[in-house]
Amino acid sequence: MKKAVFILKRELKWIPFIGLHLIALKMIFINRSDGISSMRHIIKLAKMRIKENRNIIIFPEGTRTTINQNIKYQPGIAALYSVLSVPVLPVALNTGLFWPKSILSLRKNPGKAVIEILPPIYPGLNKNEFLQNLEKIIEERSSRLTIEKTDIAN
Repeated sequence: MKKAVFILKRELKWIPFIGLHLIALKMIFINRSDGISSMRHIIKLAKMRIKENRNIIIFPEGTRTTINQNIKYQPGIAALYSVLSVPVLPVALNTGLFWPKSILSLRKNPGKAVIEILPPIYPGLNKNEFLQNLEKIIEERSSRLTIEKTDIAN
């Protein structure tokens, strides 16, 4: 079984106890204010993790988002797609219904989180085709998951 590695904002390293575990698990941390040098660092580490036979997990928006919040997908996912030349498995979630964006929020809403792994996007698309395809697939399915959850609740 492959072990997954997340690309996370570096601030998560500073959470007591949890940060040490994330470091020990060789997660990839990003300093979002470093721009292109941060992207180079992520690509270097992602190549290393792929050689370790690990899967890379990244939120293409760059952060968790709330339901119906339109955030442009970050170009870093396209850079990883292009450089790593591995299939990308889009994932649709309805967790925005239950898990507020604020990490400091202690309030969680009850409900059933649904996570769907969608068909892979194979290497070979250009940056714009890939980003458009990825965003369309994820957003359409995530929206349907949200509507399905809302319909079930009513």
